[in-house]
Amino acid sequence: MKLKELLGKADVLFNTDDLSRKKQKKCIKKLLRRLSKHEKSLHQKLQAEENTEIIEKIEKKLALTHAHREKGLKIIQEMNEEKQKIRKKQINE
Repeated sequence: MKLKELLGKADVLFNTDDLSRKKQKKCIKKLLRRLSKHEKSLHQKLQAEENTEIIEKIEKKLALTHAHREKGLKIIQEMNEEKQKIRKKQINE
């Protein structure tokens, strides 16, 4: 899957309110795995490349991929914190 498609899916998943929490979390985790693999492949390409123009392009793609992956990780963390708050409320009631 190309970077544009991955980033497009990431934006849709990060901003959607229609999906249930479980389904959204599952989709985000799947996307994070893909982004992680893509990031690793970009690192490998960066190591092998010698042309400075191509290196700059790869670094930009790498930064963008990393930023989206970090955003997804924050969302997963927030979802987990919300779930813990809900459980604490249920226990106290």
